[in-house]
Amino acid sequence: MSRILFSVSLDQSVKAQILQSLLQDNGSSANTDESPSTSKKDSPVTLTNTRPTSPNSSVDATQIWNWKPAEEDLLVSIRHEKNDMFLKSKNHTALWKEISNQLNEILQCCVSPTQAMNKYYSLKKKWKEVIDAGTGSDRKYFRQKDQFDELYGCKESTKPSVVMDTLVNAAERTKNKQKRVNEIKKKSLKRKSDSILEVLEKHNREMVDKMDSMHQEKMQKFDRLLNLYETELKSRSGN
Repeated sequence: MSRILFSVSLDQSVKAQILQSLLQDNGSSANTDESPSTSKKDSPVTLTNTRPTSPNSSVDATQIWNWKPAEEDLLVSIRHEKNDMFLKSKNHTALWKEISNQLNEILQCCVSPTQAMNKYYSLKKKWKEVIDAGTGSDRKYFRQKDQFDELYGCKESTKPSVVMDTLVNAAERTKNKQKRVNEIKKKSLKRKSDSILEVLEKHNREMVDKMDSMHQEKMQKFDRLLNLYETELKSRSGN
């Protein structure tokens, strides 16, 4: 029945007749539990004792309206039909007034724009709670879930894929990962630097050893030359 009421193509007069029938059925079932002396004639809409019953009566937005399921379904249907208008217009007050007028005309009741708006956002809040609960035994039942899913279900704002804690943790992990990468690079550069230093030191030691060896050979040659010279001088002085 709720899918029929939420149908965009369904004529408003037909909706009104269906709703009137549903409301009368609800009222009749409630009166079967009362005694004949206390039974009263059903009215289209059940109101609180302090609420006006005529569309022309004054409306006090601070008073509470006892919404019936069929009335909630009609409210959601009208609001979703006007969703494009809500997206394009900044004057939502006027739109809620239109919704209120439609409700009062169809239901022959007296609902203010503020009451209609508050009830809709209350239903939307319940829908979000159902969405956030996920699946499983903790999931709650929500009658208009399909209608709200159709309008809002694909929006990321319904249930953010990440929260602030997740973003902070992700940033912290990225920072730590970069720190480890930098440490690895430093160690790698240090190993390369140490390797180059070792090669240079080895080459330097080899050069020093080679120069020492060449110097010793020269000194030995020079010593032999001096011995030969001394020997030559002695032989000449003996003659």
